[in-house]
Amino acid sequence: ESGLASALNAILVEIPTTVTLGPLDVDIALLFDPTVSASGVAFLLAAEGYRAHNHTEPPFAPSVVPTPPNPPADTSYIMLSDWLANSALWALFDAGLLNAMITPAMIPPSVPIHLNTSLFGDIIPPLASMYPGRNFSIGVNATA
Repeated sequence: ESGLASALNAILVEIPTTVTLGPLDVDIALLFDPTVSASGVAFLLAAEGYRAHNHTEPPFAPSVVPTPPNPPADTSYIMLSDWLANSALWALFDAGLLNAMITPAMIPPSVPIHLNTSLFGDIIPPLASMYPGRNFSIGVNATA
């Protein structure tokens, strides 16, 4: 094992494989040993989101990320997929955390849109005429 490979392995061992971000755990995995050559270092990482402390697989599989062609010297590739975002959003949905009540107090005063019946007057005219200028809240619920 070369000195560079030893140094790289020592660094990689110290990287946490699970990072907790609020209600989510993000697992980061090295898919194969790094390859060190005269032209550079190659490694492949995968990341997946789960509910914190409840690692249940989502009901769908990740899409295949294409393998880049053999790069010429001095080339870097960063391949990203939507898997981390999709698995993290599924974990939030599964935990019931994609449900929210949006209230007028949550809208900054600098935003020109206000949650009141006048806003929906064009969509639901009786609402604006029966309750002019009254504040209301909007419930947002994610469903499968």
